[in-house]
Amino acid sequence: MITPYSSLDYSWLSHQLVELAQCLLAEFNLAPDAIQIDGIELSMAPLSASQISASQYHVIVNWYEPKPCQFSLEKPDTLRITNTFAMPDVEQVVNWLAQLPFEVCIGADIFDDWPKKKHAILFPGQYPLGWMVAFKGVGHKYIVSPRWLDQASVRVYRKGDLTLVQLYDLNATPEIALMQAQHNWPLFNCSVTSGFLGSYSCDPATINGQYNPEDGSLYFTVSDREITFEELKDVCYAKHFLEREDGKAINKIIYVFFAQDRAQRWLHELWIRDLECHAFIDGKEVNLTDNYQPPSKNLISW
Repeated sequence: MITPYSSLDYSWLSHQLVELAQCLLAEFNLAPDAIQIDGIELSMAPLSASQISASQYHVIVNWYEPKPCQFSLEKPDTLRITNTFAMPDVEQVVNWLAQLPFEVCIGADIFDDWPKKKHAILFPGQYPLGWMVAFKGVGHKYIVSPRWLDQASVRVYRKGDLTLVQLYDLNATPEIALMQAQHNWPLFNCSVTSGFLGSYSCDPATINGQYNPEDGSLYFTVSDREITFEELKDVCYAKHFLEREDGKAINKIIYVFFAQDRAQRWLHELWIRDLECHAFIDGKEVNLTDNYQPPSKNLISW
């Protein structure tokens, strides 16, 4: 279990907000110096789960000694802890987060002297993307596929239903860490080539595949038309988020190409998004993703 004064700035997206708050507050061995609920100052009595549940929009808890720390909860789904004093230990953070109920956690930057930040805010109320982002349980729906992370130049740690993505070397100089960060932060921006779906949306009317209710497959045929990255992001969003009018899930998405060479051109991009790539070979439909071996990932030097 991590201690309050060996952590950095973290923010969480969680639909189990009260449970998450209880877990985090239990780690503080000191009584708070100030408590505010919905703008009203309270006495220094311990903050209970019922008080957190009864709050309408905001809970703020402050500790001033031995070092300042703030706990800030914003309903319906955001929680932040501010405390910038020590370098994080990645393995310890993985073990810590594995015990907490949340969907997404963001670790803020460890360097205060970087230029003005231009990296993404993944969700409203969250810290800007910093040294790491973690997904847990259903929070994995915000990325197109685990394969997309495994092919990127980042370090990926997994424990149970937790995936932590480290975006730069915590032991590097600020200059080198910034270069690594600027290379990896775009993985989570809003562009159509990014594999992050958290701030993305699409028009359901644009999803024109043929649905097979027997296995929940959505088929797209490709003869002479062109595929775009915007289309791929739309179908990934549909797979993770859209609800069909009949209430049936989209379990997998299959692209069927009539020309094998065109299928090969798109095979990697489909595979990395966990979309199937089929092609007609000698008159038979063949799943090319079954035996696909992606290029070796570049070795990370840190």
